[in-house]
Amino acid sequence: MVRYYTTAAGCQERVSNVHMRCQLPLMMYTFVMESGSAIDPFYENDVTQFTERAPLMIRRSVTVAERAAVRPHFHGTLELVWFYSGTGGRVIIDGKPHPYTKEQAIFIKPYAMHAYELHSLSQRFLLVKFDTARFVELFSGSQLERDARIFTARLAHAVPVQRIPPSAIRSLAQCSTQDLFASLAALISLTQSIRTLPSSSVDAEASSAFSRAISFMEKHYNEKITLAAAAAEAGVSKFHFAHTFPKLYGMSFVDFLNRIRLARAENLLRYSDKSISDIARSVGFFDAAYFHKVFKKHRGERPKDFRSGFRS
Repeated sequence: MVRYYTTAAGCQERVSNVHMRCQLPLMMYTFVMESGSAIDPFYENDVTQFTERAPLMIRRSVTVAERAAVRPHFHGTLELVWFYSGTGGRVIIDGKPHPYTKEQAIFIKPYAMHAYELHSLSQRFLLVKFDTARFVELFSGSQLERDARIFTARLAHAVPVQRIPPSAIRSLAQCSTQDLFASLAALISLTQSIRTLPSSSVDAEASSAFSRAISFMEKHYNEKITLAAAAAEAGVSKFHFAHTFPKLYGMSFVDFLNRIRLARAENLLRYSDKSISDIARSVGFFDAAYFHKVFKKHRGERPKDFRSGFRS
């Protein structure tokens, strides 16, 4: 069992020779692992921290652990992490390890399963969470909607670990989440200097179109969603959609949709008294047997055992 604690405190410190007053809270994450037990992945429901007018969150944080590891987890927001102290480590994203060192940027796309192995304790970092779906909604129906989608697609397909100009990070670090326009301007400026994965750089417009399908899935996950319906949202044929989706998101359309649904199911298993069959139906699994199969495949245990373990 891994116990997870967070505390917040005011702070004032230097980041790459730039003095930052602590408009942003310092969050301390402590992971205490009992000997011999497995680290279970978890869904971090961070979307509730955002509003349509503020789809961006910036804070400075520090890791503190008896063992230098951050358990596997995923969330619906895009995440940028920039460590400015410590000796680095590696981040495992959807099963693939990526070594990182101090002052390298780490990009985690929405719903990517990721974990950290830290080479030193108390590593300080800048954390940026970006709700791409709500950002696009700010420009819905306007002439800027297409540009907003292309921008978020570029971020989502950044090379996972890379160096970016320190000046870009400094500009972002000095922003307050409350100053939405300054924060977004700094993030847009930073995006101009990042490297993207080859598959995404070939067709940024296609990725932008596919983001409409992602938004559709996130809004209608509890309904029956067919491949054809998702493809229609992206404006492409279902054959092109099925072929291109894994290249853009690293998994099939079905796996991506299931990950969204399982995240909601886990929350309900934890905090509601609904029956497991009712939970399955409420998140879009209309076949209880299939829900159990998918849940066990991704979580390594049955829904019943997951609920019991959480409440014990």
